[in-house]
Amino acid sequence: MYTKYVMPRQNVLGDYCQEQIRENGYVSLTFGMGPEEVEPLFAAFDLLVEEVYEGKAVLGQHIINALASETPGRPDDSRGYITRRRIGEINPFEPDRDPATENKDQMHFTPMTPLHAREYFRSHGGMPESLRTMIALCMDAQSDIRKAVRPAIGALGVDSYLFAPRGHDHLNVHILRFLKYLPISADDLAQLAAEFKRLDSRAELHFDRAKFAVAGSEDTPGLVGVVGNNGYRHQNLTVAELDTMAQEALATPIHHQDGYLKLFPGAGYNRLPEDLIEASGDLPLLLHGVTNVSPGKPRYAFVEFINEHGLVTNGSVPSPGETGFSSVRKLVEQRQRSGVA
Repeated sequence: MYTKYVMPRQNVLGDYCQEQIRENGYVSLTFGMGPEEVEPLFAAFDLLVEEVYEGKAVLGQHIINALASETPGRPDDSRGYITRRRIGEINPFEPDRDPATENKDQMHFTPMTPLHAREYFRSHGGMPESLRTMIALCMDAQSDIRKAVRPAIGALGVDSYLFAPRGHDHLNVHILRFLKYLPISADDLAQLAAEFKRLDSRAELHFDRAKFAVAGSEDTPGLVGVVGNNGYRHQNLTVAELDTMAQEALATPIHHQDGYLKLFPGAGYNRLPEDLIEASGDLPLLLHGVTNVSPGKPRYAFVEFINEHGLVTNGSVPSPGETGFSSVRKLVEQRQRSGVA
């Protein structure tokens, strides 16, 4: 369970975080990882993906199996995996999600990953160096992210819900996601235009599923977004308002700066216990996506998703209709037609 938290009135950091999130959809926080730490992470990710999908098939499958883990009882928000997806394909580890709208390689690393991978390779010939290196770098990255965001999470009054008691980090349900968006060809752009009615986007506008999310680093600009509402708690949202929100999001770059990360509420924030929503300021969400500002080159990024820890028994996970823009729009339109909005 978690300890109820009442935010002190003179909480300067909490007030600052609330103001920034209400104004921008996110708050920027100092971060201990600069280019010299980030670049080896992306390089290690590339090497691991190459070994899985371009190397020996048997070893590649073993790595896939070793990374496929989840917190017991939490299949919908704790899965670790590595996968290669192309436009229109379903993620085999998340079959209820929408098909991919971009070509990308992706990995989910969680606090359960190191133990699961070590145990798996104990009986499968020993862990390959590519995976050993990636795990070590990911553990360091999650530690640095935790140091950067925990004071803000605490100031917002949700620390004991989202972070396991000290000394029990393995119970944290936090996902470090690595992404490599591949260069988009003219044929892919034509397919996107035909199927998804958009020419400039690598990743569809969406609200992250997690309670909070962290934009850690990127090697190429492209992230866009604005303060948003998915209609879950504030159901008077209209289709026209949502469409305007989307237009503004696509036209609003979110600039990355080395030495800083961005913390923002995901769709899961709306499913926090009411006392935590009240204590943290009933914050808006961030509607965001990735635009194709560099069509001829790949784009690397990593983000962290923060969910309630493994000792929490009353949590819930947003449905696809609360996250992807097209799914949110359908629900808002249905609600509006029925006269709810």
